[in-house]
Amino acid sequence: PIVGDLEFNQITTGNAHTCGVAVGGDAYCWGSDERGQLGDATTTSRSAPVRVSGNQSFRVLRAGQSHTCGITTAADVLCWGANERGQLGDGSTTTRSSPVSVGAGLRFVSLTAGWTHSCAIAGDGTAYCWGSNAKGQLGNGSHIDSRAPVPVGGGLKFTSIAAGSTHTCAVTDASEAYCWGNNSVGQLGIGSVADQASPTRVETSARFASVTLGSVHSCARTRSGQAWCWGRNVYGQLGDGSNGNREAPTRVVGGIAFSALNASGAHSCGTATDGETTCWGYNVEGQLGDGTQNHRARPMRVTFPAR
Repeated sequence: PIVGDLEFNQITTGNAHTCGVAVGGDAYCWGSDERGQLGDATTTSRSAPVRVSGNQSFRVLRAGQSHTCGITTAADVLCWGANERGQLGDGSTTTRSSPVSVGAGLRFVSLTAGWTHSCAIAGDGTAYCWGSNAKGQLGNGSHIDSRAPVPVGGGLKFTSIAAGSTHTCAVTDASEAYCWGNNSVGQLGIGSVADQASPTRVETSARFASVTLGSVHSCARTRSGQAWCWGRNVYGQLGDGSNGNREAPTRVVGGIAFSALNASGAHSCGTATDGETTCWGYNVEGQLGDGTQNHRARPMRVTFPAR
């Protein structure tokens, strides 16, 4: 995407800020900066992209509620912004308006950020999490916050990881999905609404390639492109044609083969293998892009203006 004069390889959105990796690796952010989440060494909100301070080159960025983390081209993780629960992983609870290093000596290949916690996958497939742990979202068997990365329990090796508001899910190297943390509406997909402080296998025989989380719902894509979702569904964000919460995965209707899937807040979107984009769920602000403000319980084609 192009924003102003900048071309971006990747974009991520937080609660009220946006960040992206520009072509060449520079990181830029814009929006609210009350907690330093733009990373430009100020707390001044911006209506246009501002370069993140330092001379780091990034591969990927992930925005949480009021913090941001990124993986550099050297496989280091840097974070900035709000830090009251240790979500920056620098060993403190001090808010930072410039990037700080996470987990000295660890090298990461994948990254995610929740409301007030963060997680990453190291090169050997081990998942680490840090920050808020009131609901067990760090996955280390406790409910104690951590200001530095702690390994997720169970000895599992992961290839994909995603954080919701207070829960986390990941896909193992055996293509199985595991979730942990808050489970008040079935967002862990384990067939119950009991919270879990350690990784618990999602109740399905489906084999997944990736996982993506909204605030309190979860979706995953199989290697053949099928989309499955579980958790809260009052706005139809699970895409199964209903508005009932699901404690175990339900398949998104329509028979669409997806090449990419993304859940955010209370809606979900996917790009099909033929390039068509569809969305479903909450739509009061028009976030589904179907030309209406009606909630949708099944995938609806995003409509683009004629050129």
